[in-house]
Amino acid sequence: MIKINLLPVKEKKRRQQILIAVYVCLALLLVVAALGVLLSTRYQKVSGLKMEISKIDEESAGYQEKIREIKDLEVSQARLDGFRKIARGIEADQKKLIGSLDMLASQMPSEVWFYDLTQGRDRDTNNLTLHGYSLSQPMLEMFSRKLGRPSGFLAAPVLTISSANALQGGNRVYQFEIKTSMVAPQ
Repeated sequence: MIKINLLPVKEKKRRQQILIAVYVCLALLLVVAALGVLLSTRYQKVSGLKMEISKIDEESAGYQEKIREIKDLEVSQARLDGFRKIARGIEADQKKLIGSLDMLASQMPSEVWFYDLTQGRDRDTNNLTLHGYSLSQPMLEMFSRKLGRPSGFLAAPVLTISSANALQGGNRVYQFEIKTSMVAPQ
């Protein structure tokens, strides 16, 4: 019988198996290295993003102060606008009052005197109440009618004569009250 030495074939197969194992190990090592590089780049990106987020948070903290200042300024501006509106209303009321007083002075006959002028009864600044004395009732009535002319500052005057006292010589002194409303000039 012939004996064949199969040792070299077994050794060749073993070498091939070792080479295959080495190649598989190298391939696995390359895959692990590639995953390691990929993981480290992702970690660097995440840490870079975290740093940017922290910088943005610091900037936003600085902006919060500015935003609070802006809101405070808006509140102050709203208050000022309210004060301006009130001032404009007061100015309009003063213009009406000055115009009304000017009209009263220009139309007041010599037989009529005022001793009191009240503005703003019943919480309405347009109400005007005049108290005074007159020596002539017809002159007082004519004066009251003139106050209510459409071209004036006053509307709907209501004349009330509260008393008529006799003086020496037969003359009478009439104490009166005129209630009227101030209007803007037409």
